[in-house]
Amino acid sequence: MQSKRVIMQRCFTWRLICVSASLFVLLAGASPCVAEEPLRVTYLERPPYYHTQNGRPAGFLNDITAEVLARAGIEASFKALPAKRILDEIMVAGMAACSVGWFKTPEREAAARFSLPLWRDPPYVALMRAETAARFGEHSSLSALFGDAGLRLGVLDGFSYGDPIDARITAEARDVYRMTGSQRQLARMLAEGRVDYMLIAPLEIVALLESSGLATDEFGTVALDDVPPGPTRHLICGRGVSVGVMKRIDRAIRELYPNAEPAP
Repeated sequence: MQSKRVIMQRCFTWRLICVSASLFVLLAGASPCVAEEPLRVTYLERPPYYHTQNGRPAGFLNDITAEVLARAGIEASFKALPAKRILDEIMVAGMAACSVGWFKTPEREAAARFSLPLWRDPPYVALMRAETAARFGEHSSLSALFGDAGLRLGVLDGFSYGDPIDARITAEARDVYRMTGSQRQLARMLAEGRVDYMLIAPLEIVALLESSGLATDEFGTVALDDVPPGPTRHLICGRGVSVGVMKRIDRAIRELYPNAEPAP
């Protein structure tokens, strides 16, 4: 009988310990038995910023992001996705996920979280087929290109070129074709003559054309004198990523890149 009483007392003691431990864990907001899952990090196929090479994430902004997250002590899992799906995950579903290299816009800031800048783009140029160069004539500005109804601009649905250019595309461009897909698909559409030009940062051109299986000498560019300096690129994260995690990311960016706009 005494042995049974001792056993019951021990069981009660262990239950009390377990309840106390569980209460402590709940109050602390974490579980010691569950490891922190890797942060989901998505990216576009847009070399040289970010792309997939030999089945692995590559590109200088993916490299910068991996370095920042490692400095912040955050394990990450990288995956390439189309722009629209990325924004659906982050802005609509509010997933605990981030994506590399996005511009800030009022709509995005209202539905997602942004890191400090990772990079600032140089000014955009217009990329066209060399055989159509004569059609561009004296066009040396966005205003002239957008006002020419005979020239079709190709853009990616869900992708931002920065607030000033986005607003001008909406207000001024007379012929715009919007597609869902990757920058490579847009480049191939340009090569096939389905669009007449696309806007692109100069450092992207060679990598984009080569990765799309296109010859660089079959294309030309037009410098645009009314294009503002390029926008900054950030990590955009769903509301499922906590403010605390965002602060760790920003702290790592400041420590690694004090000017907050690192070069590749």
